[in-house]
Amino acid sequence: MSKTAINSFRQVPPLLITSLMVGSLALGNIDDATQQTKSTLPVGSPVIKLDAFTVEDAPPKLCFGVSLSLWKNGHTGLVTAIYINKVKHGSSAEEHGLGPRTRIYRINDQPVEEMVASFNGDTELNKLFINRKIGSKITVEAQPEGAFEAKTVTLVEKMNLNVEINIWD
Repeated sequence: MSKTAINSFRQVPPLLITSLMVGSLALGNIDDATQQTKSTLPVGSPVIKLDAFTVEDAPPKLCFGVSLSLWKNGHTGLVTAIYINKVKHGSSAEEHGLGPRTRIYRINDQPVEEMVASFNGDTELNKLFINRKIGSKITVEAQPEGAFEAKTVTLVEKMNLNVEINIWD
């Protein structure tokens, strides 16, 4: 390799090299990525180390007896789909036959695709789902897994009766 080629290579950002390697690995070209890296990296190249990502904050409490999966459009930041992951026993969602893998299409007559895909801050989903008071209501159009059509139901926030009582003699 010529001296000019080595100097121009040093100007290539390490992120680009990493992207090329990851792309080759994702396509199943593990040997190609290894060979390409060995042949193109200058001697004494810095090692790239990525620290593990951890979430420090506790997740917010969702209401109406459901936990949700939110799919987000990376370009617009809007919801592409909302699915129910879990349903609390005794909740109004369970009473209406909503269960895991139920897809939600509308909330209070608004298509979910028009909502910002976040439960944080001042978003519509935050106002609807985070820490609602007992008796709060929302209307959802949802299609349970295996159902042929969606149905519209009203969910009511109920008191959390999962209380454990210990009596000490």
